[in-house]
Amino acid sequence: MTNFLDSQFFRCVTHVYDLPSRLNASFARVIKHVALLEQVGIFDAQTIARLHTRSKELQADANHHLLAKLHGIEQQDQTRFAQTE
Repeated sequence: MTNFLDSQFFRCVTHVYDLPSRLNASFARVIKHVALLEQVGIFDAQTIARLHTRSKELQADANHHLLAKLHGIEQQDQTRFAQTE
């Protein structure tokens, strides 16, 4: 029974770490497409620059909050597992 729970827990942890990676890949696609819109040359340069800046800002903000939470969880795990030794 413990092995099942351990493997289920591992899958959950793996999934949680995979999601921010996927989110960053999505941001990369958004930023790429904003650059492609800029290359078309018909859109206002300031608008495109704002879209680029806001996309990067949102990505950085999301990473900051998500990774801070994961860091806190990892610190708790480190403390918990260190106590079991």
